[in-house]
Parts: sequence; structure tokens; C-alpha cells
Amino acid sequence: MRPAFFELPLNVLRPTQLYVSSDKLRSVQYALACGGISVLSPIPVIQHNQQWLLTDGHTRALALYYRGDQRVRVCLESDTLDWNMYQICLDWCAEAHIMHVADLARRVVPHKTFEREWLQRCTNMYDALCWLHTGEVSPD
Repeated sequence: MRPAFFELPLNVLRPTQLYVSSDKLRSVQYALACGGISVLSPIPVIQHNQQWLLTDGHTRALALYYRGDQRVRVCLESDTLDWNMYQICLDWCAEAHIMHVADLARRVVPHKTFEREWLQRCTNMYDALCWLHTGEVSPD
């Protein structure tokens, strides 16, 4: 059994997100500069098909990459995940050649762009999956 928190090499973590908000990145970098690594909570991951997937914390992981960290403190994802959604996100990342945290460095965008290009895309995917499974879309 793994401890609640453990470390993994940063370069083995596979993103499940296409973009990082520049505003969020600046905020995390500021927190790191002021308080060091201890201010960041562990990044949730899950092992799937012999890969470590980021389920959240893409901004934190990228901030650590920019800082030159080689290892990152992680925890196993505790939420139940919708694997259909994560598989679609993994496919999107593969199509965009985003296989490592370092690849996100070329995908930092203004927050409005992040909302439009990533958050809205995820909402649209969720609505489409809901419609396929139930014939209804999610309530607004």
C-alpha cells in the first residue's frame, strides 16, 4: 500500500489537460516564491495503463517544472472518475502532442482563452456524453 503522499519524477506525469491559464500559473508561482514547496498541496494522480495521469494540478506541475524541480509530491486521486471523459482528454492531449508536463509550457494562454478553449470544450464534451447516455444535457 502506498503512503497517502509520495513522490514521482515530474517527467513521468502525463497531462489530461490541453491548456494552462497564465493567471493561475502566476498565482502558483507567486505562492511558491513566498512560501516554498510546502504551500502546494500534493497533486492528485492515478495510474492507468502503466502511466501516471494527472487528474488535477496541471498548473502546479507546470510551475514546478519551470522552477526546475525533478520530483513532485503526489497523492492518489480519491474521487470517482468518469473514464470516458478522461480518455477523451488523453486523446486530445495525444493529438496535440502533450505527453509530459514540459509540453504544457507551450500551452500557457490568457485566462479568458483558457476558459473558452479548455473549460468550454470540457463542458461541451460533458454535455455530449450526458446526451449520449441519458438523452439530456446537464443543467446550467
